[in-house]
Amino acid sequence: MTAEQPGPPRVLLIVVHWSRADLTARCVESLLAGTYPAADLLLIDNGSPERAGAALAARYPRVELLRLETNRYYAGGANRGLERALAGDYAHAILFNNDTEAAPDLVAELVQAAAADPRIGLVGPKIYYANPRDLIWSAGGDLSLWSGMSEHRGLRQPDGPAWDEPADVDYLTGACLLFTRPTLAQVGLLDEEYVMYAEDADYCLRARAHGLRVVYAPRARLWHEVSAASGGGLTSFKMYHRVRSTWRLLARHARPWHWLTIPILLPLHFAAFALKELLRGNGGVVRAALRALADLVRGAPRRAA
Repeated sequence: MTAEQPGPPRVLLIVVHWSRADLTARCVESLLAGTYPAADLLLIDNGSPERAGAALAARYPRVELLRLETNRYYAGGANRGLERALAGDYAHAILFNNDTEAAPDLVAELVQAAAADPRIGLVGPKIYYANPRDLIWSAGGDLSLWSGMSEHRGLRQPDGPAWDEPADVDYLTGACLLFTRPTLAQVGLLDEEYVMYAEDADYCLRARAHGLRVVYAPRARLWHEVSAASGGGLTSFKMYHRVRSTWRLLARHARPWHWLTIPILLPLHFAAFALKELLRGNGGVVRAALRALADLVRGAPRRAA
């Protein structure tokens, strides 16, 4: 390329693996089949119990492996990849859950969306369930600091024109998230105190506080085996850390006026949730949430639920 015709921005694709090597292989294969010409792929083996990272890297020679000796959870594993992006000459870094599958043009579409405005700091795709493949899991997210609640836009809705327009959103999910290099330099890394949940929403709020835009790019498409790599549906462990993470998010980002309604709306939501789970026979999940609340009141550190 000449000086008048620079090449496309270099991008580091980061896949964080802890379990389900079969899903990680499918994710890696979809990224290797992508059409974007200036992407490198880094696989983070996040202390996986089966130590599958080496076998996966051997199977795919274009993949660089970074082996962590212990499970640093998602934020910790992802941060090692983001540090690698900052140490290199990458214009963007894109995080992926290992239980995702990318469309061939996903990276190109995310990069194009990021280039639309220098104020754009984070970009996320339209994310579908893996099955059925036309059902939306996330078209960006809405988050209310008045209630402490968040939700994916378009959740469980069929794809359609309502979700085909780019939009600035409150947050994007870490299942697939593009960080521009200036954003990483300005905002920093993910907060590793979030063991599970909310590290992505926290980062988006931090970016927005710096005046950066958080943008949903619907032309970029991804499919997600929701929670497959973390053991399936809602477990006591997940519930414990969801409560702890929600509280950390509010403690960091809610302003004094938000606390006029949080003590009312959040307990109401929890009561409705607890009743629903008890009726389903999921008493262990409710007990885990109560343990998390008790630990918060006592100022105890996080623990396994």
